[in-house]
Amino acid sequence: MIKTLALFSSVDGQTRKICQRIGEHIKTNHDVTIIDIHGVTSVDLADYEKVILGGSVRYGKHRPDFERFLIEQSISLSTKKTLLFSVNATARKANKCSPSNNLYFIKLKHKTGIHADIEAVFAGKLHLANNSFFDRLMIKLIFKMSGEQIGDSEIEFTDWDQVDRIADAFQQL
Repeated sequence: MIKTLALFSSVDGQTRKICQRIGEHIKTNHDVTIIDIHGVTSVDLADYEKVILGGSVRYGKHRPDFERFLIEQSISLSTKKTLLFSVNATARKANKCSPSNNLYFIKLKHKTGIHADIEAVFAGKLHLANNSFFDRLMIKLIFKMSGEQIGDSEIEFTDWDQVDRIADAFQQL
């Protein structure tokens, strides 16, 4: 079994769900440990051959603890086979759903200097009812500015077939 660590940073749980899906998909030949990076001060990467790194975007930024981990562990991560992915609502658009055209992913790589063997961008999920009044207004405004209308119901944008394809590619590393 290939020892694999999956670290995620998630606000609403979709990034966790994606990590879990990848972990389930590769479990036939990978021993996967999944950890929420929020609040973790150190992780020993020495025991792992592969590392999955997933971070969500909120208000145009990845969470500081996720970025800090990538920066602090960049040397150790460079010795591992890695999958880096970002989860954000803009990835629902065809012209913003790849690592080369998703501004949030590009900024993350530039800020952290990380390079992964496999890179991906996944569309997330919105459940406005779980957000504060202010957050709901801001999210609706952002969608309206892009010519889209959304209600208060849950909207899942994640392409699970894409997640499975990325998991297959990672499994082959």
